[in-house]
Amino acid sequence: MIGSEDRYWQRVPKVNVLPGQKRAPSKDIILKGLLALIVVVGLYLVWSQWNTRANINDSIAQDKSETQRLQGSLNRQRQTIESLHVQINQLQERQEGSASAIDLVTAGGIDWYVSLSSLFSTQTSGLIFESVTVEQGGRVLLAGLATEPGSKASLPTLFSRISSVLDFQGIEWFEDSELTTFSATFQVRQ
Repeated sequence: MIGSEDRYWQRVPKVNVLPGQKRAPSKDIILKGLLALIVVVGLYLVWSQWNTRANINDSIAQDKSETQRLQGSLNRQRQTIESLHVQINQLQERQEGSASAIDLVTAGGIDWYVSLSSLFSTQTSGLIFESVTVEQGGRVLLAGLATEPGSKASLPTLFSRISSVLDFQGIEWFEDSELTTFSATFQVRQ
């Protein structure tokens, strides 16, 4: 039997000194290499996925900010369009008002210049004509202010003098503590 001292020489590795023969790598080295390769590939895939996710998140953030900017621009343009619609509606109302005023003035073939100039010629001191309104059918409404006490009594007489052009229908007086106002009605003679 061989003692433990005699087996010591069996622990020495075998070395091949011949040039033509190569020894195959051991299984441990191959497994360690494969394991290192798997770890490196796994780390690369994790890094690549993280980088892709970061790029996607950046792209989403940019798209959201661009969407918000475009939404703000759209809202401003909508407000501008609504403002233009309001202006267009106002212009159409003015145009319709002007057209109805023209229709009112030209209806019935009334010579408004002669009628109204004779009315305005009756204005004397102590009277202020504030507004004249023309209605369909040749009716004229005159609103004014009497600034002197005697003008209240003389006004119906003045209006009766223009009866060849305007037929004086009547007058209403409104008195408060400071002012005396009136509203007179006429009918245009045709």
